Amino acid sequence: PTHLRVLIHETRVSFSFASHHVHFLPSLTWAPSIDKLHPSPLPLLPLYIYIYICIYSLGITYYITLISPPPLQQLSLKMAATPNRRLFTTTVLPWRGLYKLYFLLFVSALLSLFYYRFTHIPTTHIPLWLLITAADFWFAVVWLFQQGFRWAPTFHHTHRDRLPADVPAVDVFVCTADPVREPPTIVVNTLLSMMAYEYPVEKLAFYLSDDGGSELTFYAAVLAAEFARDWLPFCRKFQVEPRSPRVYFSMDMPLELGDNDGFRREYSEVK
Repeated sequence: PTHLRVLIHETRVSFSFASHHVHFLPSLTWAPSIDKLHPSPLPLLPLYIYIYICIYSLGITYYITLISPPPLQQLSLKMAATPNRRLFTTTVLPWRGLYKLYFLLFVSALLSLFYYRFTHIPTTHIPLWLLITAADFWFAVVWLFQQGFRWAPTFHHTHRDRLPADVPAVDVFVCTADPVREPPTIVVNTLLSMMAYEYPVEKLAFYLSDDGGSELTFYAAVLAAEFARDWLPFCRKFQVEPRSPRVYFSMDMPLELGDNDGFRREYSEVK
């Protein structure tokens, strides 16, 4: 066609040709809404989440950097200057106020998060909202219980050099009754670990009290006494930790010591 006219009305669009007239009625649902042209502001939940993560990262950084114990050399210098002769000293972690500030910020973030949860209850997907809110509440409770170990961290350092030269004598009693419920291997390991204490040998005395009168327990104690002649010097020479043979030889550790294989075989015979 050579002639075309387009008339746009509020409710219809008309196309006029030379010999035909075509009317098009657009659907009312097709027209974009004015509200959609202006998007609603973003919800505040991501902002709370970002603040939550930042504050928690700050707390983790503080906990990793400051919660580690001070070097022993610095502790020794501080202790040497103190006039007291205590067997142990307590060092309080500095900058505890920084952690308390982090605690207040974290609690504020938690309260803000729960305020958002309960003031923006959705009309749909209620089970999902309940699940997320319960998870946030459980995390907050667990975190709150953990603060008892981080509120005032302290470190203790012992001074073995301050022990008196004339230490008192110690008598140790090991009691057993039933070799079935209390296998002789457990009794023997208890004896060997206590005999390896860092204490003067002449000041230690061990007594085994067997109410059941088991010959098996008595025979195991005799073998343990023979094994202790090699085990105790080995512990003192190489600073073995832990000093229970059963625990020590069950650990997955490289055999760096030459006598380790021999001790393992001897311990298996005792066991």
